[in-house]
Amino acid sequence: MATQNTPPALAPHLDLPELEAASINLNLSGATEHIGEVLPSGVFFAENVTMNNMIQLAWSVRANAVIGGPDWFAPDHFDIDGKVPPNTPDDAVRLMLQRYLASVFKLAVQLEQRPRDVFTLSVSDGGPRLQKASTPGEADSDCAISPDSGKHRAVCTNITMVGLPERLPELAPGYIDRPVVDRTGILGTWNLGLE
Repeated sequence: MATQNTPPALAPHLDLPELEAASINLNLSGATEHIGEVLPSGVFFAENVTMNNMIQLAWSVRANAVIGGPDWFAPDHFDIDGKVPPNTPDDAVRLMLQRYLASVFKLAVQLEQRPRDVFTLSVSDGGPRLQKASTPGEADSDCAISPDSGKHRAVCTNITMVGLPERLPELAPGYIDRPVVDRTGILGTWNLGLE
């Protein structure tokens, strides 16, 4: 198993609590949708997920970054119900899930760096034409898709050029099929529209 980028490796973290899994069952529903969430109370659940889905979640990688694995990694679906300490940070939950997958499925992951195609966000010759955010603060950033005269339009508020590449794949999944890298060098928070 290899991934095409370098998320945090599985580490011992002996002081980290284990993911307490109440159950893991094969899902035979035939549904195509899958969900997974950790509630503030500490309830962890993943429904109709494949091993590939779980690896993407645990190592915070895209689907095309997971390479290899047995034939059942994609077609077999599972439901996992468990518990983590309340208000556990996302990074810690991912590490706990990594340990859980290693323990239950005997999963071994090898992290590799590989060259890959990316989109680059850069400044055009005319320079940036961006509107400064009126209330700076990336914590309040938001991007939403809105229909505008029959065109696909996204409006982002209080977003940084570092944060924009992370949002683009969800705003335009039909176009952005690879990572986006910020090479603008533009600092601060901005309001902008994408069409």
